[in-house]
Amino acid sequence: MKKKLPNNKKKWINEIIEAYDDAVDTIPFGEAIGKNITEYNLFHLAPSICLKFRGIKPTKNNLDIASEAALCSIIATRDNEAGIIDNSFLSFSLSYLASHYGLNLVEFESITELMNYIEENIGEIEKKINKKLR
Repeated sequence: MKKKLPNNKKKWINEIIEAYDDAVDTIPFGEAIGKNITEYNLFHLAPSICLKFRGIKPTKNNLDIASEAALCSIIATRDNEAGIIDNSFLSFSLSYLASHYGLNLVEFESITELMNYIEENIGEIEKKINKKLR
């Protein structure tokens, strides 16, 4: 399922919500594989969903690159801005966007700008997520 890279904030937000929804859909399957998947650890799935949405082969190398960028961003953010990690959508968004950065699909400045926008508008975004997930 190859998607075109979003070219504005609204399209990015819509795509991240769609990716988050894709991750949420995995929660019921956690028990079948012996994992307790919760909303708070969905950020671990963001690199795989990034590859899926961009139509990039999920090779070990590609997944390692995306995952390393995502986890480094999560760790750095946790050390500097703990609140982001406490919100499942914010942590997923950061992981998803950082995966794109690790794969050289977006610039660092774009991630920073998008994350600032998401943080500033999280209330409205969460309303949209809740409508979609009901």
